[in-house]
Order: sequence, then C-alpha cells, then structure tokens
Amino acid sequence: MVKRRGKRSKVDEITNEVKDVLNENKGKESNHEDRLLVPTGSTLLNLALSDRYDGGFVPGSIVNIVGDWSAGKTFLLWTLYAETIYSGKFDDYDFIYDEPECSLNLDLEKLFGFGAGRVNKDIISDTIEDFYRNIREQISKDKPFIYGLDSLDALTSDEERLSLIH
Repeated sequence: MVKRRGKRSKVDEITNEVKDVLNENKGKESNHEDRLLVPTGSTLLNLALSDRYDGGFVPGSIVNIVGDWSAGKTFLLWTLYAETIYSGKFDDYDFIYDEPECSLNLDLEKLFGFGAGRVNKDIISDTIEDFYRNIREQISKDKPFIYGLDSLDALTSDEERLSLIH
C-alpha cells in the first residue's frame, strides 16, 4: 500500500474497499460469477459495468461507446484488446479493428505490447452495408470474435454514395 504524508491515498482506499467486498462475497452463490466477461482494461470501469473486477462486457453483446472527438474511445478499445489478449481466456478469439477513417497514428506495439499484432487491421468498412457484410462474414466463420468499429459516424450508405454520383 502506498502512503502519502501518513495518509492512505484515495486509490488505496478504493482498492481496499473492492478487496473487502470481493472477500465478503467469496463463496456466495451467483449466476454470473463463472460467466466469462471481456475486460475493459480498467478495474473501476469493469466494476461499474458488471460488479466484477475481471471484466465488464458480456461476450455476444454489442457495445456502443459514445464520446467527443479525442475523448479516448480508441485508446479504450485498444486497452480492451490488450487486456483481453493477455488474459489468456480469449486465445480462441479473433480480434478485428475496423477503422473507416484510417486515422490511427499510434505505435500500437509500444503502447499495448506484441499482442497488438493479433488484431486484424485489414478490414475497412466504407458503408454501413460493408460493416454488416463484414460482421456476417465473421459470424459465418463460427469462431468467437471481438470486433471494434472505429467509428460508426464515419460510415455512409450505399444509397447515399449512389445519390452523390448522380
């Protein structure tokens, strides 16, 4: 535990509270205790989303993270990828990063480790229909996957594209 001027820091207090709650709940029956959750990379965010420290999102769900430009949505997604890959619980998963804007300028391996190489960055949706086809293709592989689209706002539609041509 880190001491600051003879007092415990707020982070230490919260960490100890979380540990106390987890210890109190050990051994209690729960339907979701053994369920696999996708970690967010943030213990506090995991707890806020699921009341569990080891994950926040339920596999098979669709999560829409909304925020202003440069709020950290992409960084959160890549932190999720890193945490999920390094957990070892998702070794049979495919990881897809679909980036219609093609504007990611981060050194992913430096920031997130060599696990970043497991993420497929070759899929780029231009339209909502492309995105739908890409998701359907992943589903047809009958293999679990985590698909991150960065960002939905960048997608247009086939109809809109045709109207611009004519």
